[in-house]
Amino acid sequence: MRFKGIYMNKQLRRWIAAFAALVSLAMGHTSLAQPAAAQAPWPTKAALLTAARAGEFKDLADIRGNVEEQSLPLTNSVFAMLRSEYGVPPLPSTRECQRSAHSEVFRMLTLVARAHGDTLTQQPPTFRREVNVQGLNAEYAAIQKRMGSGGGFCEQESGGVRKPHPYGAAFLQFLPEFIKASEQWTESERARRRTAYDEQMAREQATADKQRAEKDRAEAERRAAEQRRIEAERARIEADEKRRREADKKRTAG
Repeated sequence: MRFKGIYMNKQLRRWIAAFAALVSLAMGHTSLAQPAAAQAPWPTKAALLTAARAGEFKDLADIRGNVEEQSLPLTNSVFAMLRSEYGVPPLPSTRECQRSAHSEVFRMLTLVARAHGDTLTQQPPTFRREVNVQGLNAEYAAIQKRMGSGGGFCEQESGGVRKPHPYGAAFLQFLPEFIKASEQWTESERARRRTAYDEQMAREQATADKQRAEKDRAEAERRAAEQRRIEAERARIEADEKRRREADKKRTAG
């Protein structure tokens, strides 16, 4: 997979439900292997992709504090989707496997968020920044290589051979669609910023044109007024000279 971002939308209703589920988890009433519905607000592929296209996961890379707890609604949704739509069996019940598997999934989704989000800037006119694609692809390959192993805690033994848990292959099958959905949000947001910038530039140009036209009109009026003053002064002078000539003519005749 080659990378060419993601909004953790803070809907209060979802996060209140997620917090309640986390409290229940801490009390031992739920498990990561089989999350309650409140812990998986996007339990289907369609829901996950729709949310990604809407930019709900764009800020994954900016999560601070207890990352494990804050990432549970998303990773639980992914595992619920993998079970229901890809036929993946539940994770082993050990805490080590569950934490490692969720961490692997979240790291990959965060990488997707960063890969796309880092290309998006507030700098017009392109709102685009070049990123280290080689570094991103190397990090992607490293996470992909261990996907399904859960750091070794989720591997399953069959015929004396240890194999990754099926969640890894299923997740990697789903991932290209998620990457595409994330990229669609990034490009739509970039286009929105370009449109807003172009509209702002058009407004500023219209204002500048109006100001220039008003200045030109004022200058034309000033010149016209000056021309009228000159012509009036010329007429006054000519009238004075005419009166003087007539007065001189009368004195000469007298």
